Amino acid sequence: MPESPGRLVIVGGALEADNEPVWQAVLDGRDGDGPVCVVPTASGSPEGAMSSARDILNRYGGAEAALGVLIVDGDSALVQDPDMLNTLAQCSGFWFTGGQQSRIMDTFLPGGTQTPALEAVRRRFEDGAVVAGTSAGAAIMSLRMIAGGSSAGALNAGIRAASEDEGVGIREGLGFFPTGVVDQHFFARGRIGRLLVAVLEDPEIGVGFGIDENTALVVDGVQAVVVGTSGIVVVDGRDGRAGSVDLAIAGAGDRIDLQTLEVHFDPTKQPLLAGDAPFLEVDILERWAFLQALSTFSTRLDVGMVADFGGRLVRIEKGGGFAAVVDSTGAEGPGGAPSGFGAAPFRLEIEPR
Repeated sequence: MPESPGRLVIVGGALEADNEPVWQAVLDGRDGDGPVCVVPTASGSPEGAMSSARDILNRYGGAEAALGVLIVDGDSALVQDPDMLNTLAQCSGFWFTGGQQSRIMDTFLPGGTQTPALEAVRRRFEDGAVVAGTSAGAAIMSLRMIAGGSSAGALNAGIRAASEDEGVGIREGLGFFPTGVVDQHFFARGRIGRLLVAVLEDPEIGVGFGIDENTALVVDGVQAVVVGTSGIVVVDGRDGRAGSVDLAIAGAGDRIDLQTLEVHFDPTKQPLLAGDAPFLEVDILERWAFLQALSTFSTRLDVGMVADFGGRLVRIEKGGGFAAVVDSTGAEGPGGAPSGFGAAPFRLEIEPR
């Protein structure tokens, strides 16, 4: 029995087939000789989602590296079937596809009751098997889960009481990743507003990880590394100051201590040079806008900036010892930010609703 559970590979969605480092991170986390079992429960087209992920894993890992496990939404018989449970017990890891995270929860943890299938996955994880997922398959990883809603709706209405209400939906997750809540498609879909609200208004959360598309948080014990093409925002609201959080951005190759939330930049990166680039007049909740604003702010000599988050003013300040880095290629990354962009620490304060 390993000293700690298996690896987690938490992918922010839109994972491209040629993103070998992320796929390889899944394969490198396998435990035993069995296949990585692809679970397409979240998908509205489960057979297609299952075969696509299986084929990509087989491309990188060999012809029998992955196996499709067709557990579809609401199949209460299959999650108790002895043959299925035996199959899950032989898996070296698990890959949960994208779609709707509620389908996974309602199938594997209906009404908060753990099914035999979920028990089998947990046992394998505790024995060292990798658990990985993208988009909806990433959202389910945390103890508390973002179940839907927009940034604008969250900033206007907070955490919603019912599924039809405006606001951000929060419900129980599967809890493989106990550090905080996970959000995906983060920069690409302007989700900073709903992550902020989740962290600030749900007392059980405290910490949030916003993972961008085609990017993964790879977790081994209490250490994590960013893998892929974009970055991850770490939001820490644990100090209890109303409306205030600490914030950091970790880019590809940067490491995160999950106990302290300190970001350790990849030592091969170089400092992002200061300049006087103008701020763009954009809606901060639009696609890529938050990433663009922070990367521009990081190049400026200003120590503070004010932004409009869906009608609520937010002040962001650079903290003591602030640093920003990029990779040595000088290339442009997703959303127009420099490739490998990372920056910390920031302090963010949002006006009351």
